[in-house]
Amino acid sequence: MPPSVHKPLATQLLTACCKVKDPLAIMLILEGVYQSTTHPSPQARHKSRQFAGHFKPSDIVHCRKELEVLASYSDPDAMNLLGQLLEYEGKPQQARKLYEQALGLSDTNIDRTKPRTLFLTLTTLLPVWNALGCLLLPNNDPESQRLAKAAFEKGALEADDPLSYYHLASFEKERGIDWLKYMSKAAASGHAEAMDKVGRFYLALYSNNEQGIEFSHLKSSKLKTALNWLTWRKDSYRDLAEEWFEVAAGRGYKPAMLELVKLHESKGEIEKSKAVLRNMTEPPLVGEIEQWPRMTEEARKRLKTSNLG
Repeated sequence: MPPSVHKPLATQLLTACCKVKDPLAIMLILEGVYQSTTHPSPQARHKSRQFAGHFKPSDIVHCRKELEVLASYSDPDAMNLLGQLLEYEGKPQQARKLYEQALGLSDTNIDRTKPRTLFLTLTTLLPVWNALGCLLLPNNDPESQRLAKAAFEKGALEADDPLSYYHLASFEKERGIDWLKYMSKAAASGHAEAMDKVGRFYLALYSNNEQGIEFSHLKSSKLKTALNWLTWRKDSYRDLAEEWFEVAAGRGYKPAMLELVKLHESKGEIEKSKAVLRNMTEPPLVGEIEQWPRMTEEARKRLKTSNLG
């Protein structure tokens, strides 16, 4: 619903679709209501509130009842959305039951010719495998951890989901061959924190190599083989780390930006360091919250030092 004079008509159309039990209209309206209070971005919450504000409370109540009916008919997408609404309302056990049922019904094959697929790519809801995995992850009991891993495995290995790969890596030996495989997959798919972690992995390899210390995880023959292509040039580990930090920095991930500054300083690239530091001190977008205030302050201090001023 972009800015236009057609919003009242669009609202009437969506409301009418909901009243004739159209699944996409029902989920679209309720997804907007849900994101109006839960989305991490203040701007996105504001836009969702504007969207949700076009609908009468009675229409939203009607949509919720229709969503519950859809979920009772084993519609996995409806079950997932209802589960996330219940989880937000403080009913995790009910949400978990829906997630587990929906996970068994979910199709991980993406068919972009289907209208529902288009709808789901436009929403910001967690796919059910991530919703279930993230719900279970804080529980330390073995059964919860087993089910969380299974959910992330489905998302990663069947749906090629980057967030699933990121969480799946946490179940593997840190910096082992499977950890690197999953974390690299998440990084290559655009997960900024995964990019930073992969960069730090290669930077640690470089630091140990400089000190003549064998990286403990390289005792694994599989990991040695996987990284053999990087041994042809002395600074390969450092250069690859720098590339990952640069990509993460391009996404505004300040922990990676700070590592990039340190790398540039170690190579005497003062102007490059200053450019990254200036980017770090840029204020967030209007309505957004600074996620790394301490790093931003450290960047300001570094810019004031004699060699970078």
